[in-house]
Amino acid sequence: MLPFQVRGEVPFWRTPLPCDFDDITLKWMARLADFISIWSEPGTDQAGNIYEHLKDRTRLRWLTVETTPSAAPDWLRFVNRWKRPGVDVVEFGPLHGEGGV
Repeated sequence: MLPFQVRGEVPFWRTPLPCDFDDITLKWMARLADFISIWSEPGTDQAGNIYEHLKDRTRLRWLTVETTPSAAPDWLRFVNRWKRPGVDVVEFGPLHGEGGV
């Protein structure tokens, strides 16, 4: 199991977007990941749902992006553009069920 995590949330100034990070590194993480989750729900209420998605995938490389609801669409577009075909992307937050899964 190889987890990657991007902390795209900073509550006191401006929420970082994909363009604020090193482009090559983010693309590498997205292409290497076997599962991608975008966690935009405030707090830890979605932790159980993320665990449910990962519990049977112990040999996966996964990418979790922690962000805010307003930046989630940008992150979703980025990972959908750079992930490998067939890789699941799940959004835990306001977009869930609206193209976020």
